[in-house]
Amino acid sequence: MSELDNLVKNRQEFNILIIDDKPIMRKTIRNMLRVLGFNSCYEAEDGEQGLKKLLAKRFNFIICDWNMPRMSGYDLLLEVRKNKHLKHLPFLMVTAEVEESTVAQAIESDVDGYIIKPFVPKVLEEKIIEILTGKIEPTEVDTQLQLAEVLMKGGRFANAHKELDKAAKIVPRSPRVHYTRGLIYELEGKLDKAEEAYNKAREMGPLFIKAREKLSEIYKKTGKINKMVEVLKEAVWVSPKNADRQTELGKALLAVGRTQEAKKAFNGAVEVDPDNAYLKTKIGEAYLAKGMSSEAENTFKSALHSNPDEVYTYNRLGIALRRQKKYQEAIDNYKAALKIQPDEENLFYNLARAYIDAGNNNDAVASLKKALKIQPHFKEAKELLQKIQKIQNN
Repeated sequence: MSELDNLVKNRQEFNILIIDDKPIMRKTIRNMLRVLGFNSCYEAEDGEQGLKKLLAKRFNFIICDWNMPRMSGYDLLLEVRKNKHLKHLPFLMVTAEVEESTVAQAIESDVDGYIIKPFVPKVLEEKIIEILTGKIEPTEVDTQLQLAEVLMKGGRFANAHKELDKAAKIVPRSPRVHYTRGLIYELEGKLDKAEEAYNKAREMGPLFIKAREKLSEIYKKTGKINKMVEVLKEAVWVSPKNADRQTELGKALLAVGRTQEAKKAFNGAVEVDPDNAYLKTKIGEAYLAKGMSSEAENTFKSALHSNPDEVYTYNRLGIALRRQKKYQEAIDNYKAALKIQPDEENLFYNLARAYIDAGNNNDAVASLKKALKIQPHFKEAKELLQKIQKIQNN
């Protein structure tokens, strides 16, 4: 194991965290690691427990299962990569799935490697060596890409392009090289060249989702919504387990009038993340902006089922109900929100609007006065109150 010896000088102080919900699997991996000379191994039964241990102790390597209760391996990977103290930790994902979409989801979350169950000690050793080599001894291309990114962040765009030119000579069909070039072109304000670079990265890397996401952003900025739709559809096809991307696809499809496809995309987003109230509210907003009040109503109600204390969602649901002339239901909705937040002047204002729609000006006046008691400088409430009182006095 001389190759491993070169990478890990002191295996007794090399701390590895094994995360798997099945005790037998944790024991199996631990025994494999012991054979490889790693005795300083710790265990966690899910991502939530694993994250607590990562925050409490210094580790050198993570071996984590993909499917676990409470917090999956994928969710833990996201938490690790966004934590400035943990983001550089080598992360090996263990999965029983071989679907391309699962692999793509792991890759786009910056996993360092993945391994398919079942596996033998030799395969585990090879993966550890591969990951540590990439971390400790980056290739010449990796070094040039890192330098290009540093130069890019420093605003030295011409020098950054030169480093990418060197990398492209070594690996002409590297999607990462073209992707990084696209980032530089964007910072330079050269959107046409950025589009070309991202397209090259897209062609050379079938699973390189980042290029498709950046390309969709370019198309959005330049008003090429139909092209944006096609690129997002590709990204969703490769990696369907990203709820935000499904939502963006749905919004783009609505923008070009492909309503049924949009609904399918939105439903896909909710299937991926069924308890995400914020996600559902975003979808409801998209429906509301397109005048699809019934769909907005159903989506806002689903969001409130996931999070019944979100006053903003009650407000948006009230608008969807009023647009359908469901005035009494809108009134009941605002009253329910006021039980949660009784000092919110906007709720009283919107309740007043619902009362007016229902032909009940007296209760509208009472609601507006309550809004103004909370916020005396509420201009819209003042104007609406004066308008009603003027009608009542005539």
